[in-house]
Amino acid sequence: MSTEEFDKNVADWIKTAKHPKTGKLYNEMVFQPMIELLHYLQSKDYKTFIASGGGIDFMRVWAEKYIISPSYQIIGSSIKTKYEVSENGVPKLIKLPELNFNNDKEETL
Repeated sequence: MSTEEFDKNVADWIKTAKHPKTGKLYNEMVFQPMIELLHYLQSKDYKTFIASGGGIDFMRVWAEKYIISPSYQIIGSSIKTKYEVSENGVPKLIKLPELNFNNDKEETL
């Protein structure tokens, strides 16, 4: 699937997906004090980052909209992506079903 298709699927899911116990939309269940802290720090010119063990591409779609963090400041696990050009010359990025980086523990260089 292309990265555009993935982003659209996530955005569509966020609009309708509800938590099984509360019945609330997931975007209504963001921890408000943390959002306020992020906004406060950002207003004081701190650069904030969100680190997730979940998929970076999923997180970037909804967090940029609901948490108000630039997508490049959201880090997490990622899958491999390849660049290809279609027969009509249109370049696009395709998500592969292969893990690129699993953000599940500290990383040593």
